[in-house]
Amino acid sequence: MQAIALALALALAAEEPETLQPETVQQPQKSPASRWAAFSVIVAGAAVAGVGVGFRYSAGEQYDRIDRNYPALADYGELQQVVARGQQHQTLGAGFLIAGAVIMVLGAILSMVLP
Repeated sequence: MQAIALALALALAAEEPETLQPETVQQPQKSPASRWAAFSVIVAGAAVAGVGVGFRYSAGEQYDRIDRNYPALADYGELQQVVARGQQHQTLGAGFLIAGAVIMVLGAILSMVLP
């Protein structure tokens, strides 16, 4: 009985161990529709940010108008209107810039998440 167990142990030890091959996992290809969807969201965010840049530029123009034409804007009501319009455009510009940046980040996240 011991001889059989010894022979079996020697036979198992003599066999070469089975080598494990690493499995190759294929990454799923992104569909063209998901790429275009993410790209479209990024472009939309850039467009919104572009509107923000326009408003910020307009705000700068309003403040430059005050600097250039201060004596001509002797009417206090007109001066207040120009300042209010400049502040409004500055606020809108900042809002659109932030919204555009957020939309572009969402598009980047979509490009990573969508299959």
